Amino acid sequence: MAQTLARTPGQFDFGVQLQTDPHWMPIENAAVIWPERLSRTVTVARLTLPVQRFDSPEQLAFVRNLSFHPWHCIAAHRPLGNQNRARRAIYLKLSELRQELNCDARIEPTGDEQFP
Repeated sequence: MAQTLARTPGQFDFGVQLQTDPHWMPIENAAVIWPERLSRTVTVARLTLPVQRFDSPEQLAFVRNLSFHPWHCIAAHRPLGNQNRARRAIYLKLSELRQELNCDARIEPTGDEQFP
């Protein structure tokens, strides 16, 4: 990704399916593939990444301390279902372990970070 974004922009589309039938589209069973005939995938956002460098030693040192997971969001956008509730606990513990083993502090970005 670093090589690609150093020379060309990138784009990602984000799609969602709205639950229209709780029987055929259960939230508590992530193994069930929701039928497109009941709810087509709708693109709700497009993320455009400009040409950039993001692999300087300072940036790589900074990101070692970060943890990202789907619960870094407002309450209305949090993942649903029992598998996601389990993933939340697992992600947190793995992040804590990784940072402990690497002797890295746990930080939250402010958005004011500047890198050369």
